[in-house]
Amino acid sequence: ILTNIEKDDLNISFDYILGQSGWVSEPSWDQENIVFETAASTSESVSAAVVTLSFPDGWGEKLETALRITRSGTNGSFGEITGFADVRALATEKGYAVEDDVVIEGMIISNCDSPNMELNPSVEYNVVDTEENARTAYVQSLDGSYGFRMKFDRAEDNVLMSGSQMKISLKGAVITKELDPERYTISSLESANMIGGLYGQPVPQKTKTISSLTQEDVYTYVTLEDTEFVNKNGSYTNVREDYALPSAFNQSTVVVPMDGW
Repeated sequence: ILTNIEKDDLNISFDYILGQSGWVSEPSWDQENIVFETAASTSESVSAAVVTLSFPDGWGEKLETALRITRSGTNGSFGEITGFADVRALATEKGYAVEDDVVIEGMIISNCDSPNMELNPSVEYNVVDTEENARTAYVQSLDGSYGFRMKFDRAEDNVLMSGSQMKISLKGAVITKELDPERYTISSLESANMIGGLYGQPVPQKTKTISSLTQEDVYTYVTLEDTEFVNKNGSYTNVREDYALPSAFNQSTVVVPMDGW
């Protein structure tokens, strides 16, 4: 930790969110480090804890950062890895709530700091949900065969970057199937569902033509070959601004609302 905050002003708290509790020791200070130990598991089930470091700033606002720890069961396992095809089979159009220790391992192909992950929809005439994009991430199977869209409850829980090979617990999540095209969304996710992974991994390359795309390619990373986009009326946008802003084409006193940002 590099900070000018006095140690006495820093508060450290523990929250056990899954499985056993009491397995993280009270922290101690070692120069610029906060040190704590984790006890060995005595259960076959996975346990998870959140260590939160917080302090009030000069305006009285509470600032905090969290370290999330997942501990394996006595057998060293973080849960049985389930294939993407098997998880797709669980999905329903109304949404299937996962209650068991279902874990998937896949490659993140989205970036949490990109504004192009999802449409931010209008929720009222002149109000747009600007966090829908930030709550959305995409993960595909390690071989690139299938992909899932992931929806976090809170935008700040989505810190996923492309090239992260993640193990993700689906316990407590909801898997929904949509049709035309067939696609699958995992929602009700929190940061605690992210068990851990390897970072900076190469994303598998999958090259196709538009005519060879199938529904199984939805939410996967695909490079399109022999493809060009022709934009007859200028830069690519999801609305013709002539009709959304007062102009020679739109002389109405009411501006046409956009479908989102």
